[in-house]
Amino acid sequence: MERLWTPAWIVRHVAMVVLVAGCLGMGWWQVTRAAGGNAISFGYAIEWPVFAGFVIFVWWREVRQTLRATPPGDAQPTADPAPSAAAGAEPVVTTPAVRRPVRV
Repeated sequence: MERLWTPAWIVRHVAMVVLVAGCLGMGWWQVTRAAGGNAISFGYAIEWPVFAGFVIFVWWREVRQTLRATPPGDAQPTADPAPSAAAGAEPVVTTPAVRRPVRV
């Protein structure tokens, strides 16, 4: 759980709360406009809470992905997938040939 309290995650938590509160506030504002006779505001009154739900969905998915990931200190060393043919031999590194301009 301490992975979710880093400075980057605190910013994400605050941004989620601000975005959800803003979207719900805009939804309420559209409800009051719709009650005043603006018919198109009924659609917006439904749309803003959907945006808030999407913000919560993305935040929750990121939290779950972070909690499922292996912490950097717990990584297990892996075996070399392709051992060299000769034990102890240095790998051969090739570089492309460099073309030099020809002076006439």
